[in-house]
Amino acid sequence: MNYLFLALLDSIGTIGVVVALVSIYHIPVQQTGATARRFLILSVSAYLSVTISNVLEQLSITALLDPLEDASEVLFFPFMLFFFYANWLWHETQLRKSAERHMSTWNERFRALMKHTTEGFYLFEPAEPIPIQCPASWQIESLFNCRIIECNDVQAHMFGYDNRENVIGKSLEELNSWHRTSENITFFKNWIEQGYTYSGAITSETDQNGDIAWFTRNITGITEQGKLIHIWGTQTDITKQKLAEEQLRHQHRRLQSVIEGTHIGTWEWNIQSGEIVCNDIWAHILGYSPQDLKPLNISTFKSLIHPEDLEQMEKYLNSHISDDLPLFRHEARMRHRNGSWVWVLSQGKVLSHTPDRKPLMMFGTNIDITDRKNSEEQVKAWQRLLEYVIRYDPNAIAVLDNELRYTFASDRYRKDYRLQNMDIIGLPHYTIFPDIPDKWRTIHKRALQGEVLHAEDDPFLRQDGTLEWISWECRPWYKTKEVIGGIILYTEVVTKRKKAEEQLKTSLREKEILLQEIYHRTKNNMQVISALLELQAASSANPEIDRIINDSTARIRAMALAQEKLYRSRSLSHINMKEYLTDLAQLTAKSTGMMPEQIELKFDLEEIACLIDIAIPCGLIVNELLANSFKHAFPDKRKGSIALCLHREHENQLHLSIEDNGIGVPSTFDFTRTTTLGIQLVLQIVQHQLHGEVSLNTEQGLCWHITFREDLYRERI
Repeated sequence: MNYLFLALLDSIGTIGVVVALVSIYHIPVQQTGATARRFLILSVSAYLSVTISNVLEQLSITALLDPLEDASEVLFFPFMLFFFYANWLWHETQLRKSAERHMSTWNERFRALMKHTTEGFYLFEPAEPIPIQCPASWQIESLFNCRIIECNDVQAHMFGYDNRENVIGKSLEELNSWHRTSENITFFKNWIEQGYTYSGAITSETDQNGDIAWFTRNITGITEQGKLIHIWGTQTDITKQKLAEEQLRHQHRRLQSVIEGTHIGTWEWNIQSGEIVCNDIWAHILGYSPQDLKPLNISTFKSLIHPEDLEQMEKYLNSHISDDLPLFRHEARMRHRNGSWVWVLSQGKVLSHTPDRKPLMMFGTNIDITDRKNSEEQVKAWQRLLEYVIRYDPNAIAVLDNELRYTFASDRYRKDYRLQNMDIIGLPHYTIFPDIPDKWRTIHKRALQGEVLHAEDDPFLRQDGTLEWISWECRPWYKTKEVIGGIILYTEVVTKRKKAEEQLKTSLREKEILLQEIYHRTKNNMQVISALLELQAASSANPEIDRIINDSTARIRAMALAQEKLYRSRSLSHINMKEYLTDLAQLTAKSTGMMPEQIELKFDLEEIACLIDIAIPCGLIVNELLANSFKHAFPDKRKGSIALCLHREHENQLHLSIEDNGIGVPSTFDFTRTTTLGIQLVLQIVQHQLHGEVSLNTEQGLCWHITFREDLYRERI
């Protein structure tokens, strides 16, 4: 029986060892690790027991144990069971301790990951499992009532709290970025429709400071038996990324605005493939749209360039590609769609290379410079014209740089200074004229410092002893607004003009003397006429004749006074109206017998010089109106005042007013229909000689307003 039992154990142990080893090597550890180890331990234990018995039997020790044979038969099986259990228990304890160590290690790793990651983790739990068959609106309402049961500190910060401890237990609606907004309701609706999973959703939320925060969400629902029991997910704060993207978009918009505002065409050239990509402006410069030029490559680009400019453009382009030039820059004519040629400034630079250092991508701009080129051509044309004009100008003109070397000289200058046979361009002025007086050296020095010096009549003694009169000017010319480039010399021989001016001055002096004599004689003749009239009035017994003669005498005195003013004036054609009208008013008052204590004369006269053609008519008007006021405005020696005013209202328009505070005239008085000689004379002079306007204000006394132009007549002297 013992042998039979031992054989059975031997067979079981051998089979167990083989099966356990096969299980370990061929069955996944997750499924059979612990079970296989236990079975292996039991099998090995049985196998060792049988082996020990066989060894004892081989050593003939069993005979010594015969007395105990019956007892062993009874105790062997319980002993083996106890031995197997003890081994199993020991190994189970070791496995549990190992699992606890692994669990602790993984827990520490998970906590470290949760603490140090930049991504937020969270786990939500509904108050009760949510049946997934319920309407979406009911589920969404339940979702906002979920409470958070786990999260990391990063997620807590996104929720608006300092740490995770302050978040645990909060409802979803209390958390920042999960408020009950239309955006979050739509998010949950889409999440439910997609089977309770959503990846890469981008949402925004206004934080406690009023700033907008942006997040990406990955959220998954855990269902069991048709009910949603947990929701877990991750959340990443992408606010900085969003701000960077917005800043990048802003910079892109600014760059695009600059490009559009400056009308700059941009292009990208793949040097290896030859393909070119351009913006709309690049094509519009040539009258095309980008679609019209497709496929656009380097061959198409070259075909648009003027044949005369193509060789130089290729030279500069190849030099830049081979790193001989740091920047490609070239001006060329390109054919417009309408057949004309457009000047274009192309600039570009190679910015990327292939792995074997071959040039790959080149970026650049095209600018329409046709207007600038046309302006340059116009400037060159004007420069050629200016050089032509200066060259053949009858005056002597020389242009010197800031070292007083000749850059240009007119033919007249060369002739006047006997330089026709010399090539003076580039030579210093003092080398050509080594004995030039110090006076001119000083003039040149001052001109180089920014002064403009000139002389109208300067004596110039030629080498042959001939005295000439010259007019000259020495002024600086400027390279830029503030940088002096040199000086320009202008000289003109004015000897003939000088002699002619002297003759003219002599003639003018003679004419001035003659005119003054005429004015003097005219004044004397008028005084003689006035005296004769006064004698005639003295011999007349008719008061009406006396009045007429006195009025005529006053008018003659007014004209004679103008002649006297011209005679005494420095000008032979203009009279100072302020001085003339003041003297005339006082003369009129005296001739009418008015006393200063009875009638006060007030003057408001502007300093105005008028031609005698204006002054005499104006004097006659003042004489008539003043005499009228003196005679009729203040009866019975009534006291009052008369104001005489003359002002320039605007350019060439004069306003004359004569106002008294006398008894006035009836309101029905119409001065245009009166038959008195004085008023008729005033109207005739204003309308036909001064071509002006006259009006009368009778509210308080009389106030005459007369306006006329002072440029009616041309100055003759």
